[in-house]
Amino acid sequence: LDRNKYNSKEDLLTATIFDPFESFYHDQINDQVHCFINIYFDICEIHRRKLHKMVTETWPDRKTLDTIYDGIVNEMNETLLKYLKEAKGGRSKTHMPEWNNYVLEELGIDNIALFNPFPEEDGSGN
Repeated sequence: LDRNKYNSKEDLLTATIFDPFESFYHDQINDQVHCFINIYFDICEIHRRKLHKMVTETWPDRKTLDTIYDGIVNEMNETLLKYLKEAKGGRSKTHMPEWNNYVLEELGIDNIALFNPFPEEDGSGN
């Protein structure tokens, strides 16, 4: 969150950023993992948009802005912890569609359609 005031004009910038030097994934990358990571990032984006909307609608003072920011970050972290627990690294056939629907409703992105993390068995036992 970056808020600047120039004379009588205020400018607001919000962004969702992952630091490539601090972010990593040690397991094998496959379609389930791609879907899992994208939904994780999308959950962050949902909260960023919520923050941006709240701040631009009210243009609060600095103290209130800090309170709003901290509240959204805490909410996002709680949501992400729940996601990590339920999604099981993208392997949960029960919870991944639920989280996908959350992202689909909020952002219009269907990660399951994009990555097909649970392809139907082809009849050969695979």
